[in-house]
Amino acid sequence: MHWGSLSFMEAYGKKKATINQVANLAGVSVTTVSLYLRGQKEVCSKATARRIDEAVGALNYFPNPLAGATYNRVRHTIGLLAGNDLERGNRPNDVYNMRLIQGIFEVANELGYSVLTYPYRVFIERQYRALLDGRVDAVLLYGSSWHGIVEDLLGAGMPVVCFGSPEVDNRVPGWVHLNEHAVSRMALQHLWDLGHRRIAHLAGPFEDCYRFEHGPDDRTMRTLEREEPVSKSRRDGAIQFLEERSAFDPALFSCAHPWKFPDVRPTMQAWSEMSSPPTAIYCANDYIAWAAIQWARAHDLSVPDQIAVVGVDNVEGPDRELFLTSVDIDVEEIGRRAMHAILDVLSGEPSTETRHIVEPVALIPRGSTQGMPIITKKLTALELGSRYSS
Repeated sequence: MHWGSLSFMEAYGKKKATINQVANLAGVSVTTVSLYLRGQKEVCSKATARRIDEAVGALNYFPNPLAGATYNRVRHTIGLLAGNDLERGNRPNDVYNMRLIQGIFEVANELGYSVLTYPYRVFIERQYRALLDGRVDAVLLYGSSWHGIVEDLLGAGMPVVCFGSPEVDNRVPGWVHLNEHAVSRMALQHLWDLGHRRIAHLAGPFEDCYRFEHGPDDRTMRTLEREEPVSKSRRDGAIQFLEERSAFDPALFSCAHPWKFPDVRPTMQAWSEMSSPPTAIYCANDYIAWAAIQWARAHDLSVPDQIAVVGVDNVEGPDRELFLTSVDIDVEEIGRRAMHAILDVLSGEPSTETRHIVEPVALIPRGSTQGMPIITKKLTALELGSRYSS
């Protein structure tokens, strides 16, 4: 095959070239091409570099409207690789995920960066080469740093910041996550200060579980919800808090529930039949908390006189925001710090500037724990004491 031959141009000239084609034509690996095009010229010999340059030119690889300037210059574009929940962010009630994206976009717009999102299949199928075609300078990954695609991207020289998950390690140059133990301690300290000693926990998906919901044709749909490090961390924080006070009862800790559409009925029924049932429930999020309140009301249990309930996220809703006590989280701040972290990584800042733990904002006490319709005062971590740091 000749570099400028008609047959070659017929094969590739009218197609959008990929980094795989560049690597195949130059006879090197995708990783070598990625590192070389990102400016690490020492990764290959001069002869190999010449072959890569010739392949790039022959394939017309970088004249791409999303690629920006020449391949060894900054493009001011960050890739966003997210789980399927983030993809569904425009669905009703998926406000948490949309708030994360809003925080990222706030910083990107302020500093003149673009954000290029990638589909979930890229994440789940480890299609890391899709992120190495020269269109992005770095990648924000919504999820755990232990996922295999992180190793693939780092091995190819792509800067990565993981955000949203407390499962992090030093392989990645940057990460951002919420202090989940502090969330649990804030919720439980409120219940403890109200005098509750039999405190139960309705957990989120700390292990794999199924959720059931109505589909568009009104049929019941079953969706697998994978184990969530966030839920596990909140659960561990709750156990630690109660163990420190000799008040932990494993029988009052539930099995995994999905974040949305949880079926808490069997657990709530079992707890109600105990000789010493719980007087308060800490729920992993507001959706689970509201399911517990609905069950209690259906079984003539007074909330909070017979059972107090605390949730997490402070989700807005017609009843929740007026009645449900909840831990408020600045979700946008997680996104904002993630974007700042990836830019700090690109500018060579030390790891102390690229790794962040975001503290919960406040606990907002309402009727589900104190029996009043609306209480607007926020109890901050400072007011409740420094015990929330974990």
